[in-house]
Amino acid sequence: MVDVSEVYGRAKGLASWLRDLRRDFHRHPELSMKEFRTSDKVAEVLTELGIPFEKGVGGTGIVARIGGEGPAVALRADMDALPMDEVSGREYGSTCPGAMHSCGHDAHTAMLLGAGSLLSSMELPGPVVLVFQPGEEIAEGASAMVETGFMESHDVKAIFGLHVHIPLSVGQIGVNKDRCCASVDNFRAVIKGRKAHGAYPNLGKDAIVMAGQALVQLQSVVAREVDPLDGAVLTVGTIHGGTAPNIISDEVVMEGTLRSHRPQDRELLSRRVVEIVSSVASCGGGEGEVSFNKGCPAVINDRAMSDMIISTGRDMLGESEVAVLERPTMGGEDFSFFSRKVPGGFFRLGAGSEAKGITYPAHTSDFDIDEDCLPVGSAMLTELALRWHSSRT
Repeated sequence: MVDVSEVYGRAKGLASWLRDLRRDFHRHPELSMKEFRTSDKVAEVLTELGIPFEKGVGGTGIVARIGGEGPAVALRADMDALPMDEVSGREYGSTCPGAMHSCGHDAHTAMLLGAGSLLSSMELPGPVVLVFQPGEEIAEGASAMVETGFMESHDVKAIFGLHVHIPLSVGQIGVNKDRCCASVDNFRAVIKGRKAHGAYPNLGKDAIVMAGQALVQLQSVVAREVDPLDGAVLTVGTIHGGTAPNIISDEVVMEGTLRSHRPQDRELLSRRVVEIVSSVASCGGGEGEVSFNKGCPAVINDRAMSDMIISTGRDMLGESEVAVLERPTMGGEDFSFFSRKVPGGFFRLGAGSEAKGITYPAHTSDFDIDEDCLPVGSAMLTELALRWHSSRT
């Protein structure tokens, strides 16, 4: 089998090709579940590499397979962009108003194609499945792909994924051994009262007062009902109500987000939002209704998979370049839909550079990556696939 230094060396030889691919995707960003050109470009490259694939998996997703029959390890990249405009003046900037690759999914897609190029040129110990996923930003793409049954039909037994990370420099990776990313659920609470003139509040049922009381009670859930050693967030981000300064409001709408790392906390937060909104509204003589937009579960890395990422990173990049992250993020990642079906390993890939001024965080109009990270990502994914198969023999 090809050793780790040779894998890394071959990946570095793809640097200019990877850069061109990434810039092509970056110039043509597409929003979630509408990645039509991106999917066509991925299919074009896979065809050039001689890798068989299926299009239209869960929308615009693509599943490619390298190798023969038997249990497979999957490698995943997301493809969608965000609905925002990019800072002007970049040679490879977005040509699509209202869309920008400000989360690095263009890089992820290029890196997975790079891994495909490397793996397709090797004699593999077992099959590898490449998963090009749509719609990560709206937490719909992974679940849509899973529902097609591709993991069963391709006998996928494990999956790896990565995300570019600006706080880490090129040549570094960060890994959580278990808890990695939070579950994400959004809610919409509607509190209904009765309208009245502000001079005669006794004739109305004030929805704003009810909403204020509910808001205070909601903030006590994390503080008093969640174990303080476990991460959870209950944020109310919008409140809309009232029509005039002298009118008792008959309706208030509050919207918020719920984040947690444990399934029991996820259930608790949702349940308590419903209970508090309905009971507070009832006490005020009104009615409260709550609806949810259920997002993705928490990403919990499999210990054996995270250990494999750590050892691979240390062998390839050096022991000092691998950060074992003690704290998970409260951000969401729908990689969890894959990793709750089979053991998963997700890691952060260094993509920042203070020297080059590449320091802006994801989801900002100034976001960019140091493209020197592209061969690193391709090499890591390739080596992880090889090591996973070797670990089974």
